[in-house]
Amino acid sequence: MPTNPLFGYCFENSPDWREEVDCIEADVLLVGHTHTPFVRQVGKTTILNPGSLGQPKTGRPLACYAVWNDGEILLGQYEYAIEETVQGIRRMPILPEDQEALIGVLKTGEIPTHSRPASPSRCELSISIPMSEEDDCV
Repeated sequence: MPTNPLFGYCFENSPDWREEVDCIEADVLLVGHTHTPFVRQVGKTTILNPGSLGQPKTGRPLACYAVWNDGEILLGQYEYAIEETVQGIRRMPILPEDQEALIGVLKTGEIPTHSRPASPSRCELSISIPMSEEDDCV
């Protein structure tokens, strides 16, 4: 999201897209973060989310992508070597329960239905961005 590129989370049908495209001058806005592919027109701006290659959240364990060719956008998906990716996740220096959560999303294409409290070893991040009076969108 242009107004919050690090933490913004906006699904395809969110009414917040109107405000987002009002902050930019672009024919196409390429976004991500939700891991769900879509193409949506808001005003004069086409919003494109290609989805996710490695952590799909579409209910299908398929890699998602987009191709933009001469102004035409094609969304696609394909099967890939999930077990090789699972082995890579198992080698990651993260908590075993976090590994299992990532593997679950990878194998099912679904967001886990349970959540657990953050462990004490995790850090919280706080960001403050100075704004000028001219900035409407930050």
